[in-house]
Amino acid sequence: MACRLDSPLHALTDAVTSLRRSWRVGVKVFLLAPVLVLSAACGDALGAGGGQTGLVLVPEFGAFAVFADNADRLRIVVTRVADAQLVADTTVGIDAESGEASAAIRVPLSSASEAFEVRLQAIRNSDSMVLFEGVQTVIVTATSGSTPIEIPVTYAGPTGALLLLEPADTAIAPGASFTYRPIVLDTLEAPASVPVTFVLAVPADSTILTVNRYSGLVAAGTANTGTVRVVARTPDGLADTARVSVGAVPAAIDVTPGFETVGSSATVTLAATLVDGSGTAIGPATATWTSRTPSVATVSGTGLVTGVASGIAVIVGTSGTFSDSMLVRVAAPASVPASAIADDEAFRSPAVGDTVVVDVRLNMFFSGGELLGSYNAQLTWNAAQLRYVDVQPGGFGSPTINDTQVQQGSFRFSAANAQGVAGSVVVARVRFVAQATGSAAPQLLLTEVSAAQTFTNLLSSVVVTNGSVTVRP
Repeated sequence: MACRLDSPLHALTDAVTSLRRSWRVGVKVFLLAPVLVLSAACGDALGAGGGQTGLVLVPEFGAFAVFADNADRLRIVVTRVADAQLVADTTVGIDAESGEASAAIRVPLSSASEAFEVRLQAIRNSDSMVLFEGVQTVIVTATSGSTPIEIPVTYAGPTGALLLLEPADTAIAPGASFTYRPIVLDTLEAPASVPVTFVLAVPADSTILTVNRYSGLVAAGTANTGTVRVVARTPDGLADTARVSVGAVPAAIDVTPGFETVGSSATVTLAATLVDGSGTAIGPATATWTSRTPSVATVSGTGLVTGVASGIAVIVGTSGTFSDSMLVRVAAPASVPASAIADDEAFRSPAVGDTVVVDVRLNMFFSGGELLGSYNAQLTWNAAQLRYVDVQPGGFGSPTINDTQVQQGSFRFSAANAQGVAGSVVVARVRFVAQATGSAAPQLLLTEVSAAQTFTNLLSSVVVTNGSVTVRP
């Protein structure tokens, strides 16, 4: 029987919307696929023998599909194009487990072919934010089929200016797990509630570590070990990468070099390494760098230290919950920097029983061309914490040593070189053994520094930097 579209009884349209997580074979892949079916019936379709056809609408998330699980509700708005009349506006929940949602909508169809604007909005419950939105005009006719018509869906939520993934770098034992805490900041450095997804940078690393795409839960396997990279991304284009070392538990980070002398405008690049409880390096750490005295030396986000003015600056590197510091001496022109630094670390923290080597160094780079000809020095320390072992020669010959007071934590030493030595030179290498907890505080005192050949007295130009040694259990 033919349809009478001019019947005073309008046809009815049924709309059934379902939202499901599933991969769709073809060029386009959908993780979250709401399907809207608009089915048109003729004027007397309510009676026996009435025909019915349908039209299937599928949101196409494209690159945003991996963020779709952040939505909790789906809003469907249907508007008749001819008169801009709102036909339907309904919101349905998305099942957290299955990712499915459904709704039944009935709208009047007043002609053989009608255009409807269909708007889909995926909403987050926590703040009622519309995260994803798509709109398209569709035509419903008595001969409409069920071939899907795609509605492009784009990200419509808040945007950020910076994404930080914490912890930035860490290490875990096989079988252990933790959850990342992503931080998204806007242009005013205020937190922004932007969705974040997590993936392995190298998919094959899933034999070592797995990461939950939605929650950021990281779990290590029990057999394979190694270092993998996890990438966090936002739908508005931000990204950050962190490293996870599986097979060792980090106890600290180590910043290298631990001490450096530079001139004004000169630079040195720092690096941070994760270490375990024994001090063994586990892998590289991505650190956040801070200068406590930027008027003396600044540091960039990549660890590049630049000397500004003469003095001493402390540079701190932080990675996750770990931090380490180094000293940088910015030397003034015509100065002779001297230092007593343990194991190349300005802040040395050995355990009881560890060997500690204090390098006594004089640096002639800034002396205006003078050569080191002779020196006379004294080193003191806390003998209760460090037990003296011996003195080994450096690059200035074997020093003459008066070690009669080493039990009290003091000895004197001196050396001379008629030809002179340029550059930065270790004049003595003093070995100790850490024997009790507490501050050891080695201190260098120079009583004579002279230049070779010119016989210039350089003592007034000497500036001394002493590193700290604190013995731990």
